[in-house]
Amino acid sequence: MESVKVEDISSSSAILSWASPRPSDPQVSIYYVLYRVSGTAKYTVTAIQKPRLFVKLTELKSSSRYELIVLAGNAKGNSTKRETKFFNTQEKKGTGFISVAHSRIFLLIG
Repeated sequence: MESVKVEDISSSSAILSWASPRPSDPQVSIYYVLYRVSGTAKYTVTAIQKPRLFVKLTELKSSSRYELIVLAGNAKGNSTKRETKFFNTQEKKGTGFISVAHSRIFLLIG
């Protein structure tokens, strides 16, 4: 797929969008989004029914570099044109300060 955009990247999610293939291509009925942490072997695959041209990826690892591919499919098969796109998730931010009170208890035994 061409024109793949990665937007609204957080520490655990990203929104992907892409343009529909040229009108001369056979009728597209489904898109496949393949993504993985760079350097790992296994892709996660998400199927998106046309006409939707976007997806929100969730449960991503923070501070990680991802690679992704979007393929178009129809009854005859899937596209073979592979443009690999890369993006980095953000660092996970802290949830705030935790305050711990320390207490001392003295027990006097007489």
